[in-house]
Amino acid sequence: MPGETGQALRIRRNNERYCMMKHVSVPRLLQTTLMSCVVTTAVYAQAQVRPLTGDAELFVDDVAIQQSSGLQRTLHQAEKLEQPVLKPDKPWEKGRIYIYGTVHRDPQTGKFRMWYSGGGLAYAESDDGVHWVKPELPYVQRDGQPTNVLLEGSNVCFVIIDPHAAEPDKTYKALDNTGHFNFNGFYSADGLQWHAYDKSPLVPYGSEISNGMRDPQTGLYYVYIRPYLPKFFPKDNTQKRLVAVITSPDFVNWSEPKLIIEPDRVDDAWVNDEVQRTEFYGMSGFPYGSQYLGLLPVFRITTIQEKTEPLMSRYEGPIDAQLVFSRDGLTWHRTEDRTPVIPTGPHAYDAGCIMNVSSKPVIFNDQIYYYYTALSTTHGGKVPEKVASIALARWRLDGFVSLDAEQAGMVETTAWSSGGGLLIVNANAAGGRIVVSLLDPATGNPLPGYSAADCQAITTDDVRHQVRWTSHETLPSDRPFRIRFELQPASIYSYHEAMKEERP
Repeated sequence: MPGETGQALRIRRNNERYCMMKHVSVPRLLQTTLMSCVVTTAVYAQAQVRPLTGDAELFVDDVAIQQSSGLQRTLHQAEKLEQPVLKPDKPWEKGRIYIYGTVHRDPQTGKFRMWYSGGGLAYAESDDGVHWVKPELPYVQRDGQPTNVLLEGSNVCFVIIDPHAAEPDKTYKALDNTGHFNFNGFYSADGLQWHAYDKSPLVPYGSEISNGMRDPQTGLYYVYIRPYLPKFFPKDNTQKRLVAVITSPDFVNWSEPKLIIEPDRVDDAWVNDEVQRTEFYGMSGFPYGSQYLGLLPVFRITTIQEKTEPLMSRYEGPIDAQLVFSRDGLTWHRTEDRTPVIPTGPHAYDAGCIMNVSSKPVIFNDQIYYYYTALSTTHGGKVPEKVASIALARWRLDGFVSLDAEQAGMVETTAWSSGGGLLIVNANAAGGRIVVSLLDPATGNPLPGYSAADCQAITTDDVRHQVRWTSHETLPSDRPFRIRFELQPASIYSYHEAMKEERP
């Protein structure tokens, strides 16, 4: 088109190629400003129809977007509390605790459970996710007294909860960094009393940091590691911290590491000399809605200093956390906008580093609760100024990313099929409005009774708007459709199908 820049031309051509695909196999890179694509009725007829489910469809990537205009994609930074939720206040924690671990909310009791690093694999509980208790437990004692430590000497340990485990005594599984860049494995029936796997080390690949999950689609275990193994990733003074993945069908036999994310020129655009560089301190990866999301702690090494005191690192610089995304848990993508979703500050407790994050978020009270290691100084800071605590980051439900219209905009989805349920939309239309229409994939015309004129406009802020039309409250189950959202002005976060009315 006349006047297009090289960047705009590249985006438009990518969109056109995407619209001509018969089905989606790999997500495209997220674009900050969404571009319209020109399609034909023949293309509509070729589009793959996928079932709309109860899993939230987010707008983190463009996989389910057919076309759009007038919208901006926005990354949202977390809300923080004035203080950390867990501080190193026990003698065995020695002034530092880390969420190289997992937070889980028990669906039966509603209780929050946290496994963290604090003088070993330690444990805490909470009723609300903010106020935590470190219970006295009999598993590891100090000076003859009970502690909240479950495993002695554990360094970095995350937990996978598998309620459908074939062996109930292995409902909880954990990998523990042994301090020798290998991982030992543990299992538990209740998450408190742990037993070691016979095989040691369970994972013989060099790594310092790990986070993992059991993939709900394949049943495989995915673990994201920071590899230090010369056979795969040679390490010397210039080798960067990277992110790799290993997989297993049974948590015992593991694949070789596969590199998935490494710093690029964009990450190093700030660098001024040969010492400075960007590295990745670790990565979480977890299922969210219909896809996978992750948080990536980005470490900018500003200097390499002489280590003069205990607990002081030679590598100095800040760390913050960025959003990454995937459609299969194995192939990961960066956002074009690399603004951190958990930045450092403004509080003193995390002014220096967002050092690591829990292996997964918790959904509670229509919010995303995500726990992270907060460092009061940059990575190379000195004790006692350097304090490591555990803090809470929060977003609205599905609130990592939104599509925003400052005046008027629209987005049309790819083709869906429905079980005849309700269309639920997470959006903020306070001060504006959103109308929704369903389109025939073959013609692009509104289905009878499902036009924008038939829609009862959304005009408030809610995570669960039920879309209604004059003569319809449910989605059609006898034909495929695309969904067209028209925003003026408003923000939309996600949508999904519900088989009954959803309210808190």
